[in-house]
Amino acid sequence: MFFKTKSNPILMDIYVPSIFFDIYIPIATGNQLKVYLLGYKSAQVSILSDEENTNNRIIANMVGITEDEVVDCWKFWEEMGAIKIHKNNDEKNIQIEFLDIKDDFVNRRNANSGSNTEKNDQAEEISDDKIDSSQFVNMYDEIEIISGRLLTPNEKLSILDAIESYSFETNLVVAAFEKAKSDSGKIKSVNYVIGILKSWYDNNIKTLEELEIFNCISSELKSKYNQIFKSLGFFRSPTQAEEKIMNRWIEEYKMDMEIILFACSKSANISNPNLKYFDSIISDWHENGLTTMEKVLESERIFEESKKSKKKVNQAKEKKSQNTSNQNGKKNKFHNYDQGISDKYTDDELNALIKKLNNQK
Repeated sequence: MFFKTKSNPILMDIYVPSIFFDIYIPIATGNQLKVYLLGYKSAQVSILSDEENTNNRIIANMVGITEDEVVDCWKFWEEMGAIKIHKNNDEKNIQIEFLDIKDDFVNRRNANSGSNTEKNDQAEEISDDKIDSSQFVNMYDEIEIISGRLLTPNEKLSILDAIESYSFETNLVVAAFEKAKSDSGKIKSVNYVIGILKSWYDNNIKTLEELEIFNCISSELKSKYNQIFKSLGFFRSPTQAEEKIMNRWIEEYKMDMEIILFACSKSANISNPNLKYFDSIISDWHENGLTTMEKVLESERIFEESKKSKKKVNQAKEKKSQNTSNQNGKKNKFHNYDQGISDKYTDDELNALIKKLNNQK
């Protein structure tokens, strides 16, 4: 049998996971933190001593709030996934089960990121150089100023999950909210902003410096889109499919804008121009190694000469055909002879008729 001398509850140490301070300190109110820590301390002490459990009435008196407000605090912590409420007949007389917040955080992070086993193992180890809580507090303050409203606890957790999943700097998250507001004039939703962050992550953007480089490239591409659309007489923004086509010309084919605009100049001969038509032209040039304007013009010259040569050959063939037809169509006197009379008489009747005519002479 093994046992340990029970300590004085007042002098006991209470273990609180460090992740609690990083996740919940920035998003919980003072009263919510007090209620949680007092309840957590009571749950820990009751395991190691004979001290009677603290209840909501005692916590309410210690914090200086009502029992209803204590219950509201517990509902907040349940929503955060830190506890589970077990209800009795009396709503105020509830039992609180404290959950393993570290384990819950790791599971949620893995579920959101869909990461592999190696990433899961890394997620279980909370980094020692983790960003301190003050940076999160400052980030949330800036986001709320940009949004013009307070963030809900769930929104704060969603932002934190994105930071953990994508290894973002907090200032990059603030930049995403600024972009969202710039795009539509207001913050549609935190999920919309997280979508922006995901697109940046997909483009290997994790710092403000990388974002600035990406924005410069994007700005240059948009300028080229506008030039192409203007040359085609399109006065609208390109669709994603159209941007993909133009990106292929610019980034994959490495075509100069001079060549692209030259191809687009052929739209004058088309009643209803579309990008797919010009894509076929530019793709053909690319496949044939026409990567400079000189090569394109030379190819066009050869094509025009070939077209003229074919036209001359066709004209000569047509003229020869007409001459042959005219020769076959000429008639002599024999052709003009009306043979219809022979069809009216037999040979004997014709001979008799000829003799009769001769006698009359």
